[in-house]
Amino acid sequence: SFNDIQDDGAIAIGDSLKSHKALKELKLRECGITAKGAKELAGALSVNGVLTSLDLSDNYLDAEAGKVLAKALEVNGVMTKLLLSRNPIRDEGAIAIGESLKTNSTLEELELKSCGIGAKGGKAICGGLQAGMAVLTNLDVRLNRLNDDAKQSLREATDLRIVKEFPTGSFNRVAHVISCLLYTSDAADDT
Repeated sequence: SFNDIQDDGAIAIGDSLKSHKALKELKLRECGITAKGAKELAGALSVNGVLTSLDLSDNYLDAEAGKVLAKALEVNGVMTKLLLSRNPIRDEGAIAIGESLKTNSTLEELELKSCGIGAKGGKAICGGLQAGMAVLTNLDVRLNRLNDDAKQSLREATDLRIVKEFPTGSFNRVAHVISCLLYTSDAADDT
């Protein structure tokens, strides 16, 4: 993290991840990476069966980067944590990530704080959560441009998941984090 490796460094790391069998956590926060570097990292995620946590927060990942990372999530069977906060993936990237949540059964934590996501992206994430495969227990979508309708859809989807997973009324604090982050984001998201 906090190294100016840019795309050339991300490409080299992505290339080595394709054959590396020990690294479980990779932090590339604020490294100057764009969609070009993300494309190589996504290619590595498609074949790497060990890396479980990737932090790409505070880079220059746009909608195209969101799309390639989402495609990797569709086939990756080990990734449990993906942090993409403060990257301009916008609705297009969020829609692709929402689609990947429909088939991904390992991702537990997804951070998309301050990514320029609007109503369409929020609803797509909601659709991914409702599809049944998603196992997310922590979703952070604060500081985006979600309208009231998208926020309500996400609240209902997360509340429905909590009821489905714990039908006897037992309470799971981790699953509840999803709803809490939505409820506390109201004031910060209103623009």
